[in-house]
Amino acid sequence: GEIIYVGKAINLKKRVLGHFYDKSTKEIQMCNETAYIDYQLSGSELVALLMESAEIKRLFPPYNRAQKRIVKPYAIFAYEDRNSIVHLAYNTIKGAPNPLKIFYGQTECRGYLEEICKTFSLCPRFCHLQQTNTACSHHEINTCEGICKGEESAEHYNEKVEEAISHMKQLASEVKIIKEKGRDENESAVILIADGIYKGYGFIDNDSQVSTIEAFITPQKNTIETESILGAYLLKNTNVQISTPIP
Repeated sequence: GEIIYVGKAINLKKRVLGHFYDKSTKEIQMCNETAYIDYQLSGSELVALLMESAEIKRLFPPYNRAQKRIVKPYAIFAYEDRNSIVHLAYNTIKGAPNPLKIFYGQTECRGYLEEICKTFSLCPRFCHLQQTNTACSHHEINTCEGICKGEESAEHYNEKVEEAISHMKQLASEVKIIKEKGRDENESAVILIADGIYKGYGFIDNDSQVSTIEAFITPQKNTIETESILGAYLLKNTNVQISTPIP
């Protein structure tokens, strides 16, 4: 009667049989202890990831190793150097004073900062994306307007940095609605993020006249794992609706 493992898959039958055919000691032991298998439909990879994470956190099954490891948070922060140039940088959360945005992985944090650098024509050197005392030469970012060569004034560059900082703060305060496939063709899944916090997910019939989605949302906890899942999704996808803040 106790849940010993939680997992997700596109093809559940194939995934379950994979466990039973596996010859590793852990898999054999788990399968010998298995008496019953249940499932829930999610409709999409994103919702499946969120559902899996919630169940692992709620049940803490003995055969789930994922999400039990210690995650080291990273953050983006800003500081001004002796030449009055404002830098954006990233570090572990302990080494990031007044963090602008927090991530749960160095790769995700650096990837986001690279996008900010491109979008606002910042310098990779002054965003600490390359370690050099000379002009920047990042292999992907070529939008720098010359602050590293003395071709751009500190005042003009700092204005762009302030725009980037305002952009990050604004994104954190917006209400985001992610729409995904539902469990069948007649419905859609929705995920709600408000003030940078994951609020939950729900399912809405496509024929419903919906004035607000809050009533359809099943509240969920915002955790390190959900922030990592949603952060990675938002970096790669643009099908996110932005609405006014919830009163």
